[in-house]
Amino acid sequence: MTAQPPPVLSSYDDEVPHPGADAELAARFAGLRRRRTAAHTTPAADVVLVVGSSRGGTSLLTELLRAHPDLLSLPGEMNPAVVIAQLAGGDAGVFRAELMRQVGHPARPDEVDRDQLVADVQWRLTAQWPRLKFDDDLPADWVDAALRTGGADPATFGAGLLERVAAAEPAVSLAAYDGSAGSMSDPAPPPAAPVVEMTPYIGFRPWRPATGSELRHQPVVIAAPRNSYRLDWLVGQLAPARVRVVHLTRNPAASVNGLIDGWHHPAFFSTPVPQRLDIAGYTELGAWGRSWWKFDVPPRWRELTTAPLAAVAAEQWRSTHAAALDFAARGDAPVLRVRYEDLVGPAAAREAVVLQLAEFIGADPAPLRDRVVAGIDPVMATAPPRQRRWAAGVHDLSPALAEPSVWEIAVALGYEAEEALWI
Repeated sequence: MTAQPPPVLSSYDDEVPHPGADAELAARFAGLRRRRTAAHTTPAADVVLVVGSSRGGTSLLTELLRAHPDLLSLPGEMNPAVVIAQLAGGDAGVFRAELMRQVGHPARPDEVDRDQLVADVQWRLTAQWPRLKFDDDLPADWVDAALRTGGADPATFGAGLLERVAAAEPAVSLAAYDGSAGSMSDPAPPPAAPVVEMTPYIGFRPWRPATGSELRHQPVVIAAPRNSYRLDWLVGQLAPARVRVVHLTRNPAASVNGLIDGWHHPAFFSTPVPQRLDIAGYTELGAWGRSWWKFDVPPRWRELTTAPLAAVAAEQWRSTHAAALDFAARGDAPVLRVRYEDLVGPAAAREAVVLQLAEFIGADPAPLRDRVVAGIDPVMATAPPRQRRWAAGVHDLSPALAEPSVWEIAVALGYEAEEALWI
């Protein structure tokens, strides 16, 4: 009997550069999956996909939803599950297994399962530093010590554990983590390939896996900007779940400016590409600028290898939103479009967007209102958001923003006027 090939990943993931099969790493992640076996076999009944462009606020919105007691989520973005499936030869079954082992809630102190936490920490370290091998006993020692000194509070636990990891393993850089003093300023080389989790890395937090009852009755929020390109595939992978999409938009000037800032910072390396890069405004920054891409790789990436950086960033913004608009037009799942400008704008706009989100997702608006209307801190930001920050910057955005294809999408998203209010 002829062996059947494994289910493949999305056509987008086949089209763009991605890690190839790696039997050694695939085996390590398979061993970690066995240690992190979910306590249930219930498929998710209700999934909300959050999509948008990189530097468009998806991390901030997802963090808000992650804190909602009636919603399930992942500790970070979804992309590591895709990469681990690629390491396993493009096996969609591995993707689904990795995804479901992450669905849950931030754990309260009385909910911490020490063995689960040790396995989660070992997985996260492997995703962040895949070329390092951590002895099985060390993560357990670090977890126990961090719990003794800082308890299960996410901030104190995460900081304490990371200090112990970095002290024991010199190759682990604290500057690679989100929120660290050096993560956005100190010069650093790109990570060793393959990139499973993109820098800046998320920290370590106690996490409680979802129960079967929760998966039957609570929506699961899954976010990643590049999921805009995978929406059709994800709807099929998540079946029989009811799938809805929150499409977060942000005006092109602010997003392109933020993308350029990210290309200039020592984080956000996503993948090495097989074609030499000659991107003016980036490639000259270091030897890695000839081969390392940052953020999401658009389907047209080969046409951008000799383009100016502003044009690359503009296409990253344009193509993600164009893909989300195309999906919405087909009507395969309900789509709610939300503006980042409203999420961080005047109090009345924040109140309105909270009610809109809560009604669409089917969640109590009060927990969202408490955080959003009071004002929220930026997440994964290179600088605090403010009105027209892009206009005061050093980047010349005009050539990229003058592209008719960029403005066609901007108009479709409702950004044809009122530049003074863009954030």
